[in-house]
Amino acid sequence: MRLRNLVGSGFALLVAVMIASAAEPAAPGTKFDVSEFLERYYQAPNPDRIPELLTAVQALSLAEKPNARPPFTGFLGEIIRANPDRVAGWGRLIPAEARALRSLWDDAVKLAGAGGVRSVTDHSPATNDLNWGAFFATGSADFVQWLIRETPHLDEREDRNLFLTGTTACWSLASNARAHAKVRQVVAEAKAAATSPRERAILGEILTREPKSYRTEMTEIIREQRKQGKWL
Repeated sequence: MRLRNLVGSGFALLVAVMIASAAEPAAPGTKFDVSEFLERYYQAPNPDRIPELLTAVQALSLAEKPNARPPFTGFLGEIIRANPDRVAGWGRLIPAEARALRSLWDDAVKLAGAGGVRSVTDHSPATNDLNWGAFFATGSADFVQWLIRETPHLDEREDRNLFLTGTTACWSLASNARAHAKVRQVVAEAKAAATSPRERAILGEILTREPKSYRTEMTEIIREQRKQGKWL
């Protein structure tokens, strides 16, 4: 499945690297913390709270934020796959006036019907976000391993999209490896199994490097490429 059929441009950058990056504090009038719910869901799955999530997403206008859509689509797509008997009921909770949320929900249902996030094979920052959403919904190492396979694109200097894909993969892995022991374990295991010296070096940096430094480096490389007449 091509990603643009679901969530639009693959050039959207991860402005902040965790799935909760686009999330605001608790929804007005509630104690529901979107960030906490998404980040910790895989540790204690509770589909009974999905209606609260939908209400909060609507209250905070998160479905209207382009960078929030891929991780939420990935998250909801995997939740829908795991709870097919509850999908219709959840969908009926979305108000008619919540057009952006309805669109997001429909994308997630479509994604689930196509086989989930694993059916998306585009190389893009948006696909990275989809995989983070899927990881936080399931805790499956498979989604972290997808991002690990994208990290060599960090060295790409011809294809801008691949460079952004590799850089945001490294950036997000570095951040989430610090916050989530499971992510760190998967990255460490991949480093130990790597056969390429460069691959081992990249994964080693992910485990030790300051995550924000990837953003700084990315900005500098893009500036230099533009000086050379590339990536304009």
